[in-house]
Amino acid sequence: FLSYSDGQRFLDKKNNGFLVKPKDVSSLAKYLDILLKNPQMANQFGQAGRAKVLALYDWTLIATTVENIFKDILT
Repeated sequence: FLSYSDGQRFLDKKNNGFLVKPKDVSSLAKYLDILLKNPQMANQFGQAGRAKVLALYDWTLIATTVENIFKDILT
């Protein structure tokens, strides 16, 4: 689970998850019910979420970004 602020960064509306405000139990129950009744949607959300995280946090991309920062600083 993500914090609300983290969720805002990672979730694309109805593409890879639902965002529920803290302590909003009724919305959480509603969205859990939707996912339990729609395993295909839950699977799609999982795959889309994983793809987004891998795209944003690929270690090769991160290493290249850090390397470029150091190159800029040292030149």
